Amino acid sequence: MATADAQGRLNEAMKLHNAKRLDEAEAIYRELLEVLPRSALVHNLLGVLEGQRRNLKESIRLLKMAIDINGRIPEFHDNLGAALVAVGKSDEARKRFEYALEMQPNRDTARNQLARILLPGATYAGLLENLLRWKEPKTYIEFGVRGGQTLALAKAPTFAIGVEQNPRIVSRFTTPTRVYDMPGLDYLESGRMETVTERKSFDIALLRAPRSFEDAYDLFAALEARSSPGSIVILHGTLPVDPVAGAPTRQSNFWVADQWKLVPCLLETRPDLTVFSVPAFPAGLTFVAGLKRRTTKLVKNRDRNVSEFLEREVPSPEEWKKVFNLGSDSWAAIRRRLSR
Repeated sequence: MATADAQGRLNEAMKLHNAKRLDEAEAIYRELLEVLPRSALVHNLLGVLEGQRRNLKESIRLLKMAIDINGRIPEFHDNLGAALVAVGKSDEARKRFEYALEMQPNRDTARNQLARILLPGATYAGLLENLLRWKEPKTYIEFGVRGGQTLALAKAPTFAIGVEQNPRIVSRFTTPTRVYDMPGLDYLESGRMETVTERKSFDIALLRAPRSFEDAYDLFAALEARSSPGSIVILHGTLPVDPVAGAPTRQSNFWVADQWKLVPCLLETRPDLTVFSVPAFPAGLTFVAGLKRRTTKLVKNRDRNVSEFLEREVPSPEEWKKVFNLGSDSWAAIRRRLSR
């Protein structure tokens, strides 16, 4: 078979594959392997096809052969990792996704798969909904509303507040809700929260908007100054799955910036607070309770704390337990810790 003919047959097989005509696609793939036994691409495509049929043992065999022939294609490692996850070999799959990211640091398919291995439990939205149902806060405030999906989890009698620059709300709210188009710190310093709620404090706040450690630090300090003894702050995106996800500057779409540094900062400089993290998909969640409205520790020590923690490197998942005080993501365990 000439090279041009082989390419034409491969294109035909891939069209059949995309149309889910798997038997016809397989026949051409195997025909091609008769004349191109060292084709990494054909082995990979056939391995993907077998995975779609749930013939996982054969899928893994073929995908490993593709990598043996050419191990420098990130997509091949993604595909093999997905097949390994399907048979419960998460540790081996993790290595494949990490290798794909070494070759292509902005590869979000691998990063998302890696997050599902490292953060296999509850979603952050599910845990937030449990917290709102349990506490029934009078005031819930969210920094970084995105489409409003989690802001809409607030139900009566809660008054909900969303703050984000250029919000793009697509959700419908069932409880009194206000959304403000402005930076979080500007909002808190404007006095609007106190005016609209007729209260001097909030009950629950979610920080999802900060795109730097410094911003997260300042926003948290401002929230603590407006807290009550029962106030809870939730920090989203505190368990970056790799250095790119937790870098100060964006290199991929799967990015939480370096606001994660606030967690070790609080654990080391504010032992009077209750601070613990849980492996909620997709990027971790940290709960902070025991806030003290009149404290000035964070404000007074701001420059020193920021300087000390700014250069911290993203911890590996093996370091999460120590660095982030990582615990169980079961709702019962979280509720117990918040009730202490």
